[in-house]
Amino acid sequence: MPANVSAQGVMTMNNKFSQQGQALILTTLAMIGLVAFGALAIDGGRVLEDRRHAQNAADTAAFAAALANAEGEDLTTAAQTRAATNGYDGGDANDVIITFTNTQSGACPSTGKDITVTIISDVPTTFARVIGRNLVENVVVAKVRSCDYYTKGGAPLYSGAAVFATKTEPCGGGLNNKALFVQGSSHLQVWGGDLATASTDGNCIYFKGGEAQLKKAESGTACADIITAAPSGGTCYNKFQQFSLKRETCVQHVPRFVIATNNI
Repeated sequence: MPANVSAQGVMTMNNKFSQQGQALILTTLAMIGLVAFGALAIDGGRVLEDRRHAQNAADTAAFAAALANAEGEDLTTAAQTRAATNGYDGGDANDVIITFTNTQSGACPSTGKDITVTIISDVPTTFARVIGRNLVENVVVAKVRSCDYYTKGGAPLYSGAAVFATKTEPCGGGLNNKALFVQGSSHLQVWGGDLATASTDGNCIYFKGGEAQLKKAESGTACADIITAAPSGGTCYNKFQQFSLKRETCVQHVPRFVIATNNI
């Protein structure tokens, strides 16, 4: 040891270097912690945003499948198409899984489908890569029930009935028992639709002196059916022909159906 350096001085220098090393370790650990919190704030926010978006996509895809089933279309294609429009196309970054089963007995008035749409999405990270997390997986699920159309006391669903009487029982001969009754010189005009009743009784739609004009278009007379019926019979007219017939035949001209309820 040099003569001008004491043992106390050597110990002081060693302690100084030791304290600097400890501070460096603590600073490094603090930086790692800050990066971890940054990853949680930024990457976590991206993951939550993607989860909300994926859930909305799954919900709308499930509803699209339910509607397609009710309309007799392919529900899997409808769900996949709707999910793809929201950015989930079943590619490398996500999976779209559509499953469906028949509803249990009593769940629907008739038959139906229980539909499940699952979206699995991989969200790439930015700051979380520092701590070894390159991807975060989101899994969301949407479930719906789609009941098929069914009929009760009438013919299958007919598109185009603008006025519909829901009475299913026979209407009898009394005027007060009719499902749809027009009397006097009244004029009933229906634009772009027909008249219908849920009952199979031809007496339920009854016109006494009045007339019903069913126009398929909102202007002109093209495809217009004018029904004038009376207790003793009536006449139906349209643009192309004119012919006489009894009131019951006029009623048979009107489609009958019951609308099913779709529980989605």
